[in-house]
Amino acid sequence: MIQHLPPQIQYAPPYAYSPQPPTSTTLAAQNTVSSPDYASVASDSQEELLQRLRQLELRQMLIDKSALKVGMHFVELAEDIIRSSTNDRRISTAFLDRLQELVEWMSKHNDVCSLAYSIQFRADVEMLLQDLGYNDRIKIQQVFGKDDQVISHLFREVIHSGKEEILHLSDEKATGFMDALHKCIMANNDAPFVVPARRLLKNLCAATEDFPPTLFLELDSVDTNHQIGRGGFADIFLGRYKGQDIALKRLQVYQPDPKETSKFSKSLLQEVLTWVHLKHIYVLPFLGLDEKTFEGYPPCIVTPYMRNGTMNNFVNNRNGTLPDRRVDKLLFETAHGLAYLHSQNIVHGDLRGGNVLIDDGEHAQLADFGLAIITDATLGTTSTTQRGSLRWMAPELHDYRLEFKRTEASDVYAFACLCIEIYTGEQPFWNIPQDMAVVLRVLDQRRPPRPSGPPNGTRAMSDRLWATVEACWAHKPSDRPEMDKVSGLIMSP
Repeated sequence: MIQHLPPQIQYAPPYAYSPQPPTSTTLAAQNTVSSPDYASVASDSQEELLQRLRQLELRQMLIDKSALKVGMHFVELAEDIIRSSTNDRRISTAFLDRLQELVEWMSKHNDVCSLAYSIQFRADVEMLLQDLGYNDRIKIQQVFGKDDQVISHLFREVIHSGKEEILHLSDEKATGFMDALHKCIMANNDAPFVVPARRLLKNLCAATEDFPPTLFLELDSVDTNHQIGRGGFADIFLGRYKGQDIALKRLQVYQPDPKETSKFSKSLLQEVLTWVHLKHIYVLPFLGLDEKTFEGYPPCIVTPYMRNGTMNNFVNNRNGTLPDRRVDKLLFETAHGLAYLHSQNIVHGDLRGGNVLIDDGEHAQLADFGLAIITDATLGTTSTTQRGSLRWMAPELHDYRLEFKRTEASDVYAFACLCIEIYTGEQPFWNIPQDMAVVLRVLDQRRPPRPSGPPNGTRAMSDRLWATVEACWAHKPSDRPEMDKVSGLIMSP
């Protein structure tokens, strides 16, 4: 059934139509049937003759698609299938009438509303094809591809010309537009389109306080009794989604007050709209959100499960058997991933070994970016109440005279500390137990010593990498290099 159609349009099951001939209001009655060439079918059997007559009649029942903005390829496919079917004429005519009603309703909408209803319209036509018994998935996917190109082209026009109308959408139109735009962004790598489209999507979500439904997943299962990890901002649980292992990250912000939960959720979802569109070989993919498993918490973040664990554990568990060049390669990959985040105007905010995971191919995957910033904004974080990893934090984040704000430059400083962590197997300033003593040293422009190798039980850091570390943890943020240059300072891929 089509929920958004006007109430006067009602559909019956495809084979429940009355056997009476179509009335004058049907599509069949609106078309005259030319007399077929009986001479050309004289040798056919009676059954073949009737079938050809039915097809000749159906071919003349034209559906006007000229006003459609999207979905025309699906309509053409449906027409072809109906007209070539061996169904009784009344059944085929009923299907054409049903398709005609869909097309007439969709043709009434302008560009913006057509995009808002595009997903539902295509689903309705696909359901009609299923009712016909048509299940050629390859052909349907090909039609989806053609129509996606039309939708993408239309989005490129309306995100500029129809911005005011878009931001005033409400209810199912707003939700449908968000979903369609989200899917279009996911399918595109064109920055001139993706950047303004992503900004528009975030603005629409803020205006309506709603979000694309496809962000929320229906998980197969979650083992809520077994916590497999704990980060600076999240508890991690193992689950299953579509038969694959996933990691479920429950943010450590329990809010029994629904208003406070809503406040945090909105902040989280605003960031999620950025995360979900990221595509990089060294950035952990974002699968979606789960809002059902843990009541009283903001929606949980769902990502692929990384069996090799965190970078620091991956290196430390090999007891020094991992070559230095292999360690440098992991740092190189991390720098590349961080540079990509910065190119997308995203600050990680909590870079350290525990937030870099290792995939099945033993490559770095940046994780948990943005969580620190969400928590800062929601909980009013200051230099004395921050929840991040203090020993990886840049001096400007410790200075009470400055606004506490994580930046790309503070990420660069944290990367230097990550290099120390991975080479020593210990947190920065591991020999100083008091955190406040570490803060005072950092503010005094003192830094951890260079890893020198045995007999200290650490790897010996190369001159090249040490020079990079020293550049990255410069006291003044403006003196630190940008991350897109740091990877080149470490090593060649």
